[in-house]
Amino acid sequence: MSARVLQAAVVALWPLLLVGNAFGHPEVELTAESYLAAAAADPWKWYAVHLVAASAALLTIPSAVVVRSLVPGRGRRWATAGTVLAVVGGVALVVAFSIEAGVMRVATELDRQAALAVTDEHLASPEAYLVPVGILGTAVGVILLSVALVVGRAVPTWQAVLYGVGAGATLAPASPGSVLGSVGFVLLAVAAFLVAKQVLAGPTSLGTERGRRLPARAPVAS
Repeated sequence: MSARVLQAAVVALWPLLLVGNAFGHPEVELTAESYLAAAAADPWKWYAVHLVAASAALLTIPSAVVVRSLVPGRGRRWATAGTVLAVVGGVALVVAFSIEAGVMRVATELDRQAALAVTDEHLASPEAYLVPVGILGTAVGVILLSVALVVGRAVPTWQAVLYGVGAGATLAPASPGSVLGSVGFVLLAVAAFLVAKQVLAGPTSLGTERGRRLPARAPVAS
């Protein structure tokens, strides 16, 4: 497998993992009772969806680096800022999802009162706030990367806009596992697939075609 194929796979895969997580995650409200009920109903499923989400968050880091490599000099500042935010957001989500999976796994093995206390303490802990911080950082990072793709003319403008809109849609207020919360991930996955195709085509193919000027012809002597 060539490096370019691997890079394209990374760009396309992390939104697909988020789609799988979104449709596999039980719909919950942000309360200890709702979290505990969902985790206790199927502890291994709860653990699995959080493992998938953590894996997707981890893949946002190399994905952002790959997308940045598509952008020529003119959009590189936007791409660098987007990459930094996406990396910070990805790290925050990996930590948050890993902790949440472990805490809820332990909580399901306790009696109800102790389990509710543990879950309530977790939801009020600083670690729980890493989830919105990570989602915001990742989404804004991808939006900035989409701006960089437009400025650098690295992909067709409509694809870059779709990439940014998909990332922005993931910020829609919705409970985990809801249909509304899944729409943004699907849109992002479609856009990421299109960007991944451009990764396969080469980092400068489109921008070079649009930005290249034909050399002036030398005057023909009469």
